[in-house]
Amino acid sequence: MSSSECNTASSSSLESDNSTVSSTTSTKDLEDIKEEIGNYLEAIGDGFFATSGAMPTAVNPGLFLKGLGKVGLPLSERDAKDIAKISREAPFGKGTEKLIDKSVRKTWEIDPTQVEFRNPQWPKTLQYAVSKTVEQLGVLGGESSVRADLHKLLLYDEGGFFKTHRDTEKAPGMFATLVIMLPSEHEGGQVVVRLGKEKRTLSNPESNEFSYGFLAWYADVNYSIQPVTSGYRLVLTYNLIHHSGTLDKARPPSVLEDRNSLIDSALTSWKKLLEDDDEASEELVYLFDHQYSEANFGLDFLKGEDQVRSLHLHEACRKHGFSMFLAHFEHSERSKDDGDHDHDDDDESDEWTLTKLFTTDGVCIGEHTEVEKQAIIQDNPFEGDSPDHEESEGWLGNEDATCTEFYRRSCLVIVPEQKYSSFLNRAGSLKTDDWTNALLRRMDDSTQAEAARRELLQVCSLTTSKGVSTYGGYDSLLSVALKLDMPSLLISAMEKSPCGLGVEALRKLARAMASRDVSPWLQVYVSVKLLGVPLSDLFSVSTSISAISRLGLRLGAIKIFDDEYGKAVALHEKPDMTLEMRKYKAAEIARYVSEALVREPRDGALQIGDGDHHFLLLKARSQGDVFVLDVLLPICKLVVRNTDFVASTVLQLSEIKNSRTSRSTISVFARDIITVLAQEMSDHCASKSAKESRTDHFQPRTTGISAYSMHTASETSDLYKTSMSWKAITKLFCLCEMLEIVDRVPLLTRPLIQIAHASGMKDLSQFLIPLLKSLASELPELSDSLSHYQNLFQQVLHYYIKDHVGEKPSPPQNLVRDGNRDKCYVSRGFYSNPTEWYDCKECTALNDFLAAPDRTEWRYKAAEPGRKHLDRRLHNLDCNSFTDKSQGTPYTLVIRKNDKSYRDALQHWERRCAGARSEFEGIGEKKLKLFLGEEYDSIMEQLSEVTNGQTKSSGQQPLGMLAASAQNNKRARDGVEDGPREKRA
Repeated sequence: MSSSECNTASSSSLESDNSTVSSTTSTKDLEDIKEEIGNYLEAIGDGFFATSGAMPTAVNPGLFLKGLGKVGLPLSERDAKDIAKISREAPFGKGTEKLIDKSVRKTWEIDPTQVEFRNPQWPKTLQYAVSKTVEQLGVLGGESSVRADLHKLLLYDEGGFFKTHRDTEKAPGMFATLVIMLPSEHEGGQVVVRLGKEKRTLSNPESNEFSYGFLAWYADVNYSIQPVTSGYRLVLTYNLIHHSGTLDKARPPSVLEDRNSLIDSALTSWKKLLEDDDEASEELVYLFDHQYSEANFGLDFLKGEDQVRSLHLHEACRKHGFSMFLAHFEHSERSKDDGDHDHDDDDESDEWTLTKLFTTDGVCIGEHTEVEKQAIIQDNPFEGDSPDHEESEGWLGNEDATCTEFYRRSCLVIVPEQKYSSFLNRAGSLKTDDWTNALLRRMDDSTQAEAARRELLQVCSLTTSKGVSTYGGYDSLLSVALKLDMPSLLISAMEKSPCGLGVEALRKLARAMASRDVSPWLQVYVSVKLLGVPLSDLFSVSTSISAISRLGLRLGAIKIFDDEYGKAVALHEKPDMTLEMRKYKAAEIARYVSEALVREPRDGALQIGDGDHHFLLLKARSQGDVFVLDVLLPICKLVVRNTDFVASTVLQLSEIKNSRTSRSTISVFARDIITVLAQEMSDHCASKSAKESRTDHFQPRTTGISAYSMHTASETSDLYKTSMSWKAITKLFCLCEMLEIVDRVPLLTRPLIQIAHASGMKDLSQFLIPLLKSLASELPELSDSLSHYQNLFQQVLHYYIKDHVGEKPSPPQNLVRDGNRDKCYVSRGFYSNPTEWYDCKECTALNDFLAAPDRTEWRYKAAEPGRKHLDRRLHNLDCNSFTDKSQGTPYTLVIRKNDKSYRDALQHWERRCAGARSEFEGIGEKKLKLFLGEEYDSIMEQLSEVTNGQTKSSGQQPLGMLAASAQNNKRARDGVEDGPREKRA
């Protein structure tokens, strides 16, 4: 478009638009607003997407090629052939590959490292070409904002060409390609460029044998090199690259002042429309003429009219409280094809998606945001365009074939301030870390600091509303909080998210504390409305560290914080800060960090490592009573079920030499720990008793012989499954005696008696009995507390004999076997009539045999499926079976009753009796008399009565004469002799 055409279009459009502004903004609908914004942007235009021209003042470059020497211009045929000899065939890019295919590209190329220009005046000629290119392409900032980097020397001989393609952006900031044509006589070789629906042919200089010329186009333009029909075409190609940071300086302060009222009216009307209509679009999308890669996308890298329009709209958005983003846009049209290529509109579905969202600085901040068609400012933007990509699916059954066409563009997006969060929350994913870092950099620019601050607060609000799930997210939030001096930003995020500060963030925060007032960072009062929790003092470091579930990692985090804080204080110590102020500051930090150490984790329990108590004891030795009561005691209360850790800590604390911890403090520590532990055990037993009575665990069943399995079914209690250790409980009892706090002894013995009364065999044999043996050997001489230990020994050993050993099993009184007496139904003709079922006579006969008190054997002649069916019924019954093949087919299944359950139960009981005697002998007669007191004779008599019924298993038939007589009667009645048999596996 020429400048006169542009001026004419602008003036005529201005007249019509000015008439529109006079109408009342409240009557405008979304279509009116889109039209006004579109007219405003279309009126802003300067530059083309491609250009060419002559270079009348060009000088000979003094071309010198390594491996060849000087090259004369105009190019001679001899030099052209010599150039071809030192060149290589030029490849083309396909995806990430570089290919050589003469059906696509036929060109010779030489790398810039082999090319020299020995004429010192050549840079002026190059600058002339750059200046003309920048002017005609409409690049803001002029030639001073652009540099030209030599890319290749290309030689096209006869037949040389390059099919339609698009240049890749070969360097950061590259936005266009510049070609300088050197004097070389040839025919053909024209460059054809295409952008959207527009196509142009860039002409060669009129006399290419003696003239210089330049060609240029934006990097996203599709172009082709037509075949050279004769001669040689020699050209230099350059990458045009934006200097970073030049755009803001080049940006005009105000443009199109006479049209500002139009965009002001449109944006104001849109805000009013959103207040009145909740269904109105909360974003508008304007599609660019050019396409941009993710690497070079930002206001600085936009091309021609895209850049000019975006800059002016950006200024208007900042003025009226709108946000502007850049985006990659995709439109897909999916339609059905019935074979006649006649598509029905009802069968079509469209999708409009912002596949990637960017800030105006080019930072990718989100992906996959769906938009409505009404949000697109241009009408029918893809009408007449060819799709960028197509996907087809063939006919499936009765379904027609489908075809999906994809149209991809780059665009800008404007969003009103009141819809900022709503729009961004629609993104499939947000990438706030890079966004935050870019805004922090903008804060260093005084001209952008206030706008960056507002946007940072919005980003932080988005981040905390969705919850921070990574350490990186906290690092970004911390940077913002420190930059804005707003600790509440970090604290509110921590209250809503599972993870805390990472190592680097802790270091950063510790260093920052050294150079600022710590008070607002140590104690921040947050309202109920913000967090939904009661008013409380929260500290960012404390909140972060208490989110760690492992004590060792907490200790490591605190060490990192302490070390970094100490280093930073040494570097940033303020001369005007008094010694008292420095001490107060250090004490406040130590207090809040200690609070973090003893907080219970939000999820789960605090986890203790093997070496943690050693570090804590060293701290207790150096810091004394305050640390023991304020830090060590709360930690032990959090992990009181880990009795090994708790008991070892108390014991070693009492044995530390040269410690600053007093004996009275150790006594208080032990009293509190034993009280909490006793209550924990009592609460456990109470909750267990509420769910299951003791009778459910230990009362044997009396129906049938299967009752003998009762002892093998008992399970350990939940208490035993925890880290409750009998060795640690012994240490605590010994500490009570050593520290003369014997009033704590009954607090421990009472829940242990409850455990004996309510728990299973494993708690008795693997926890309580070892505890008694340990107490008997470890406790010192007793006086005041002996009665409490006697009560514990009496109760535990009583329940041990009664419930663990138990009474001797009695043999069965008859041959009745307790089996499943229900009728069995099987299908005899499943495939012929699947709904017809029949009574199973075989199972009925088996049930009769099992219930008979005088039958030991049953023989059943049947085919293999019938025998297997009955055999499966014998599982867990006191019967064995085998197949008798002596009488031919069908074979006979022989089932015989036995007393396996009784023999197994008797064997288990005998082992328990032997174990009980061994346990009592392990305690020793003298200790038993001491700890059982007056109940010694009663307990020993109980043990004797239970175990005296013990009998050794004999080799004779367990069922005795009753079984033998019954078997003989059965054989006489059947009149059969035993024959060869196949024993069942």
